[in-house]
Amino acid sequence: MPEFLKRQISALAQWVRSQPRLVAWAERILPEAEKFVIAGPTLVGFTLGLVRHQPGSVHFETGFQSLVIFLAYLGLLTVLQILDSLFFSAWPIVLGVARSLAAAFYLAITLRQVLQWRAGSPRILPVVARLRERLLPVTGDAA
Repeated sequence: MPEFLKRQISALAQWVRSQPRLVAWAERILPEAEKFVIAGPTLVGFTLGLVRHQPGSVHFETGFQSLVIFLAYLGLLTVLQILDSLFFSAWPIVLGVARSLAAAFYLAITLRQVLQWRAGSPRILPVVARLRERLLPVTGDAA
């Protein structure tokens, strides 16, 4: 079965490379798609930025910021759950509304990051920059 899949994928890749319109489209779209995956609300895109790119590059720094934003979002959801359990358990709507607002805020921050990157260079938040400086001995800086 794996050999069959390898042959099929190889044949498909060869066909795609033979189509100039598809190659041109891929060269135009794939860099923008990579920016969206790294900086956007994909929840795993930061891994791509951190693993595939060198420290100091815009991809790495944006991936690091995406990781920090995601961890802050998870922390906020945890705090909201704790507060709901302690004080608002009689009103289930409180947790639902709070989670929805947190998700909207997370989407707004990550999409703003994507749009800034498409326009030039994403703005690294001051909190993230300070955290990055503290972790510099661990992560390194190739720039």
